[in-house]
Amino acid sequence: MGGQCGSLQAFKLVQTLSDLISAQAILNHKIKVLFIFSQYKLNEIGRVLKAKLVEVMVKFDGYMQRFRRSVSICTSSMKAP
Repeated sequence: MGGQCGSLQAFKLVQTLSDLISAQAILNHKIKVLFIFSQYKLNEIGRVLKAKLVEVMVKFDGYMQRFRRSVSICTSSMKAP
Protein backbone atom coordinates (compact mmCIF):
# COMPACT_ATOMS: atom_id res chain seq x y z
CA MET A 1 0.00 0.00 0.00
CA GLY A 2 2.94 2.33 0.65
CA GLY A 3 4.07 1.92 -2.96
CA GLN A 4 0.73 3.00 -4.32
CA CYS A 5 0.64 6.07 -2.10
CA GLY A 6 4.15 7.02 -3.18
CA SER A 7 3.32 6.66 -6.86
CA LEU A 8 0.14 8.69 -6.38
CA GLN A 9 2.14 11.47 -4.71
CA ALA A 10 4.70 11.34 -7.50
CA PHE A 11 1.91 11.58 -10.08
CA LYS A 12 0.39 14.58 -8.26
CA LEU A 13 3.82 16.21 -8.09
CA VAL A 14 4.38 15.68 -11.82
CA GLN A 15 0.90 17.01 -12.55
CA THR A 16 1.54 20.06 -10.35
CA LEU A 17 4.87 20.72 -12.07
CA SER A 18 3.22 20.34 -15.46
CA ASP A 19 0.53 22.83 -14.45
CA LEU A 20 3.15 25.26 -13.21
CA ILE A 21 5.12 24.99 -16.45
CA SER A 22 2.03 25.65 -18.57
CA ALA A 23 1.05 28.57 -16.32
CA GLN A 24 4.56 29.96 -16.68
CA ALA A 25 4.34 29.66 -20.46
CA ILE A 26 1.04 31.56 -20.45
CA LEU A 27 2.52 34.26 -18.22
CA ASN A 28 5.60 34.54 -20.42
CA HIS A 29 3.39 35.03 -23.47
CA LYS A 30 1.29 37.67 -21.70
CA ILE A 31 4.42 39.49 -20.52
CA LYS A 32 5.79 39.52 -24.07
CA VAL A 33 2.50 40.91 -25.39
CA LEU A 34 2.44 43.61 -22.70
CA PHE A 35 6.08 44.47 -23.40
CA ILE A 36 5.44 44.84 -27.13
CA PHE A 37 2.31 46.90 -26.44
CA SER A 38 4.21 49.18 -24.05
CA GLN A 39 6.98 49.63 -26.63
CA TYR A 40 4.36 50.60 -29.22
CA LYS A 41 2.76 53.09 -26.82
CA LEU A 42 6.13 54.61 -25.89
CA ASN A 43 7.00 54.98 -29.58
CA GLU A 44 3.63 56.61 -30.20
CA ILE A 45 4.21 59.05 -27.32
CA GLY A 46 7.69 59.77 -28.67
CA ARG A 47 6.31 60.53 -32.13
CA VAL A 48 3.74 62.94 -30.68
CA LEU A 49 6.36 64.67 -28.52
CA LYS A 50 8.73 64.96 -31.46
CA ALA A 51 5.99 66.48 -33.63
CA LYS A 52 5.15 69.00 -30.90
CA LEU A 53 8.82 69.85 -30.43
CA VAL A 54 9.31 70.40 -34.16
CA GLU A 55 6.20 72.60 -34.19
CA VAL A 56 7.54 74.70 -31.30
CA MET A 57 10.98 74.95 -32.92
CA VAL A 58 9.47 76.14 -36.21
CA LYS A 59 7.45 78.78 -34.32
CA PHE A 60 10.52 79.87 -32.41
CA ASP A 61 12.52 80.06 -35.62
CA GLY A 62 9.85 82.34 -37.08
CA TYR A 63 10.02 84.56 -34.00
CA MET A 64 13.82 84.71 -34.24
CA GLN A 65 13.69 85.65 -37.94
CA ARG A 66 11.25 88.46 -37.18
CA PHE A 67 13.41 89.63 -34.29
CA ARG A 68 16.57 89.61 -36.44
CA ARG A 69 14.73 91.52 -39.17
CA SER A 70 13.51 94.17 -36.72
CA VAL A 71 16.97 94.47 -35.13
CA SER A 72 18.61 94.87 -38.55
CA ILE A 73 16.05 97.51 -39.50
CA CYS A 74 16.71 99.39 -36.23
CA THR A 75 20.49 99.22 -36.61
CA SER A 76 20.36 100.27 -40.27
CA SER A 77 18.13 103.26 -39.44
CA MET A 78 20.58 104.33 -36.73
CA LYS A 79 23.51 104.29 -39.16
CA ALA A 80 21.67 106.26 -41.85
CA PRO A 81 22.22 109.85 -40.62
